[in-house]
Amino acid sequence: MGQKHILGPVDAIKNRMVFCVDGHDVVIFRTAGEIYAVGNVCAHQHVSRLHEGELDNIIIECPMHGWKYDIRTGQSLTGDGRVAVYAVRIVDGNLVIEM
Repeated sequence: MGQKHILGPVDAIKNRMVFCVDGHDVVIFRTAGEIYAVGNVCAHQHVSRLHEGELDNIIIECPMHGWKYDIRTGQSLTGDGRVAVYAVRIVDGNLVIEM
């Protein structure tokens, strides 16, 4: 199992937030009634800008070159590659991420 980190009260988590966890930029998305955590780095050009992309339900589109990813799995819908995904859960009212 990975290391767990408390990101804060789940009620304070907005629809899209970026956190630095263990030296990695992680984007938290609150969409489709769920909370997802993905790495902020696009697999195409390794640019840390997924947090700026268009989110359509569970698909994030990188603003640089349009690569799309399923935020549930990290799998690219555009080409070969994936972004990191992390397990999140709510513990005692706090959002916890496992790296």
